[in-house]
Amino acid sequence: MSAIAATPPIVVGFLLSFGGIAFVLFSRNVGRKRLVLPITLVLFSALWWEIFRESSASTAAVLGVMAVALIANGMWVYKHITYCSTCGRTLQDRPAGGLCAECAAAI
Repeated sequence: MSAIAATPPIVVGFLLSFGGIAFVLFSRNVGRKRLVLPITLVLFSALWWEIFRESSASTAAVLGVMAVALIANGMWVYKHITYCSTCGRTLQDRPAGGLCAECAAAI
């Protein structure tokens, strides 16, 4: 594997994807989180696919498998993230009918 250059698109993508992750985790604005999460997941997956593509001499089949894995990961994360409608906290893997860990509201 060769080193990957920190090109402006890679650096900007990295900063935006991790900024989106931080926003989804720490913001209390559920409406904006519902908008930011899918954008962040697409950007994060595209960033890692591009890093993988640039850093290895992979065949098209290997890149295809990587793309499928990143899409599956993004769909899994999107399915398992919920928000408390009372306090806005981001929750992951909470069963329906459970309680928010912060405000004890029903989810």
